[in-house]
Amino acid sequence: MRKYIPLVLFIFSWPVLSADIHGRVVRVLDGDTIEVMDSLKAVRIRLVNIDAPEKKQDYGRWSTDMMKSLVAGKTVTVTY
Repeated sequence: MRKYIPLVLFIFSWPVLSADIHGRVVRVLDGDTIEVMDSLKAVRIRLVNIDAPEKKQDYGRWSTDMMKSLVAGKTVTVTY
């Protein structure tokens, strides 16, 4: 019986492992980081598998501007 306890706990915790944030993009920090207003607070989101240059690096301003043109002010859903 004791060996089934971890399995049962894992199965019941599965829905907790993924969550969604629904909100509007309120700020683009750089080419791979945004802030999303979720209910009452801004949540900083770092995009996975994106390695954009920082603002002070070459093409940093360009990557930030491109991200702004894609998502600034838009409603998004973030799943993590």
